Amino acid sequence: MFSNFRVVFTGAIIFFSLVGCSSVTIKHHAVGHQPPLCNTAITDEKIVVYWGAAWRTDQKEVSIREGYIEEGIKKFFNSKRCFEALEISKSVAGQAALLVTDAQLISAGNSAGADKVIRIRIEELGPNLYLYLSPILWQTKNEVLLQVRVINTKTGEVESDLSTQWMRGGPFTLHGASGLPTDLSGALKAIFYGKEKK
Repeated sequence: MFSNFRVVFTGAIIFFSLVGCSSVTIKHHAVGHQPPLCNTAITDEKIVVYWGAAWRTDQKEVSIREGYIEEGIKKFFNSKRCFEALEISKSVAGQAALLVTDAQLISAGNSAGADKVIRIRIEELGPNLYLYLSPILWQTKNEVLLQVRVINTKTGEVESDLSTQWMRGGPFTLHGASGLPTDLSGALKAIFYGKEKK
């Protein structure tokens, strides 16, 4: 009896996972230039990209997540669509990228010959599982929460300072950690290119 129930329950999970509806939700909060930045703040310019993560104190699998971040950021900024990335790094002159001043970022950008410095702060990168006592029994959502700061190395002006939340998922969908580089790439595309039509 229990074995039959387990088979039916497992089959139901597989079925709903296949027919589940997945969608993307994007929220931007910006000062200065608004997304998409390739239409406003960056147009065929040389950039340097410095990134870091500010995790919750109870964040699990930090090294795995940071591996996903590095993979996603390098893949995106090496695409050369509206910029040429001269350098992509977690550190500036041996210091963590999130702990240096704007003046240090500008100095590093000028030394590299860049027009703009982009600093990225990742605060969330992970799948979330939600359970309900309703006709919708569960849903998963992959979340990316990040901040992007764009600084002009010639003028020292902060051209854009924004935060973005990207959520992908929905009822009866299963999204795992393996899709996180894709989600990070999607969030960066939304920031720099706008939400692309499927």
